[in-house]
Amino acid sequence: MGYIFAIYSVAVIIASPLVGMLIKTMGRRSLIFIGVLLMGTSFMFFGLADYVQDPLIFTLCLFIIRFLQGFSSALIQTTLYSVCTNFYPEDKEALVGYIEAITGVGMIAGPILGSTLYTIGGYEFAFYSFGGVFLILAMWVYKIFPEYIDKSTSPEEEHVS
Repeated sequence: MGYIFAIYSVAVIIASPLVGMLIKTMGRRSLIFIGVLLMGTSFMFFGLADYVQDPLIFTLCLFIIRFLQGFSSALIQTTLYSVCTNFYPEDKEALVGYIEAITGVGMIAGPILGSTLYTIGGYEFAFYSFGGVFLILAMWVYKIFPEYIDKSTSPEEEHVS
């Protein structure tokens, strides 16, 4: 079990520098969209993992799914840190604090909500519920985030240049 939990952090370590390089070529909104979409998909796959009967394949599936979750987390968080520091330099400390606080809230609320959903509908229901929420949120990324965050400078900096 420890390895399955640890692979998440391994994925974050591997993905974070890659995300930093991809920001300029793919755009921040695209990376956040892909991250949220992958996170939702990985939750759905966790729900499906219950159907795998072979213990070795089951463990391998969990490693892959958990790696996807870590990769998607790196996509989302690295890109959000980039948005905060590049486009809101006067508020970056507060915004980074908010990102960390929201991450903490998720770490607290996730298991509580997950166990509640498990009690209501079982193993699959909990993962499908979280996955569905993330898939719906992925569709809103392009509406939530302004188009200018895909550029390498803020609108104010473009007017100064």
